[in-house]
Amino acid sequence: AITLNYAQPLLVVVFSSIFLGETIRVYRWSAVVVGLAGVLVISWPELTLLNSDQGLDDQEVLGVMAALIAAAISAVAMLLVRNLVQTEKTATIVLWFSSTASVLSLFTLPFGWQALTPLQAALLVFAGFCGGLGQILMTAAYRHAEASVVAPFEYT
Repeated sequence: AITLNYAQPLLVVVFSSIFLGETIRVYRWSAVVVGLAGVLVISWPELTLLNSDQGLDDQEVLGVMAALIAAAISAVAMLLVRNLVQTEKTATIVLWFSSTASVLSLFTLPFGWQALTPLQAALLVFAGFCGGLGQILMTAAYRHAEASVVAPFEYT
C-alpha cells in the first residue's frame, strides 16, 4: 500500500496537466513514466505474480485497487489545494483540513481503539504538530509554484 501510494505525486503531475492546464515538459513526463515503472517494479513481487503460477486473488486485486484509488484521491486533494491557495489563506486551508480530518477520525473509535499511554499520547501530539507544520509548508508551496513542480517534493 505504501509503495502504491508513491504514485500520488506522479498522478498530481498527470492531473495538473489535464485539469489545471499546466504545461508539462518532456523531461517531467519522462520522469513520471520512469516513476510509475518504478512503482510497478517495486510492488510487482508483492503481488505474487512472479512467485506463483496463479494471478492475483480477489483480495490482492481489491488491495491494489484501494491503494491506487487512495493515491488518485490524494492527488486530487493536492489539486484542490492548488486551486484554493488562489483565494484562501494558508492558515484557513490547513485549519479546515485538520479539523475535518480530526472529526472524521473520530468515526474509527468503535473499531477497536484502546486508551493511549501518556507516552503514546505525547508522541501523537508531537506527530500532530509536525504534520501540521508540514501541511502549512506544503500548502504555502502550492501558493508559489505549479502543482507539477511541488508534487515530487512529497518524496522528501
